Formats: sequence, structure tokens, C-alpha cells
Amino acid sequence: MRKVFLLFFTLVFAFGEKSFAGNHFVLFPDTTKKSQVIPENYNDLIKKADDAFANYNWNTAIYYYQQAHQLKPGEKYPMDKIAYCEKVVADSTEMANAANNYRSNLNKGDSCFKTKNWEAAKKYYQQDDFEANADPYPKVMIKFCNDKLAEVPETSAKNHKEEYNYFIKQGDECYTSSDWENALRYYQLAHSVFPNEKYPKDQMGMCESKMGYPRTKQD
Repeated sequence: MRKVFLLFFTLVFAFGEKSFAGNHFVLFPDTTKKSQVIPENYNDLIKKADDAFANYNWNTAIYYYQQAHQLKPGEKYPMDKIAYCEKVVADSTEMANAANNYRSNLNKGDSCFKTKNWEAAKKYYQQDDFEANADPYPKVMIKFCNDKLAEVPETSAKNHKEEYNYFIKQGDECYTSSDWENALRYYQLAHSVFPNEKYPKDQMGMCESKMGYPRTKQD
């Protein structure tokens, strides 16, 4: 029995800690040691949140302010910042949706205008929207729709030439001022009046190139 104990303790001291291919083997691990991730300091989290806030990374800022709030629920500062960031995100989403809706209505109005559906085109151009109020394009197109609705058939050929020249003039002015989007719209309208004219087709391609659109064959 004594030999057994001696052999046992010899193994303990000789092989109690031994490395196997880089993995540390402990015969009797110390159960008092606890492996845990130390939580981030409140001030560190606030600094990360403030940095994200300063760079307009609202969602990242919200995340770190929320983490800070969990550490100190009674602190007012992170909650105020969270409320501000959430409002900015909501407002940005609303503005993006409004802009998309505005452009969608303009595109629908242009499609109706090209097919000579003046009433429908006018309806799409009449938008109660801040961007519509700031952009002269829909007002110009509403006037054209009204003129078309009141047009006398005998003067239509003359009016078509005037329309074409007007659209080209407006397109050129927008192009010169780097307003590629509205320039493209005016050239497309000129093309719809006289589809065989080369100039508006060429300018449409130039505008699409400036806007980063892939070049497509114009009809």
C-alpha cells in the first residue's frame, strides 16, 4: 500500500502539469479561478458612442449608448442620446421614402406624358411635397399638360416643334449646371416628341453616363 501512495504522489509531482502539443494539461485544475470576460467600462462605452455620434453612425452610437445604459441605468445622458439618434434614423427613413415616392411619381408622369395621357400625367406631377415645391420640373410639366388639354388640333405641329426646342433648351441648361437627372428627363421628353432626332438620344446617353448608369441602346 505504501508503494502505491509513493507511486501516486510521484506521478502528481512529475506529471501534474504537462504540455501536450501546446495544450496545457492540469491533473488537478484550480477550481477557484474563474474565466470571464471583463465588461467594458462605462466611460469607454460612452466614448465609443460619442465617436460614432460625431461621425453620424447613428445605429452604432445607439448600440454603445444602450450598453452604457445597462451599466448605469440611472444616467440620463445615454438615454437622451439614444432618443436623439432614433429620431434622426426615423426622420432619415421618412425622407428617403418621400424622395423615392417623389421620383416614382415623376417617372409615372413622364410615362403618361409620352403617351399623350395629359390628365394622368398632370395628376402625377401635382405633388404636395417639399421637393416638388423646390423643383421647377413638375411645375413646367403641369403647364405643358394644361396647354395640351387646351390645344387646338390645327396648331399641334407648330406646338410640337416649340415643345421640342423648349425641352432641348431646358435639358442643355440642366446639363451645363450638372443637374443630370432633370437634364435626362428633358432630353427624354424631347426624344418622345421627335424620336428620330439624334441629339436628344446622344445627350440621354451622356446623362446616364454622368449618373453612373450602364449605357443602353436608345430607341
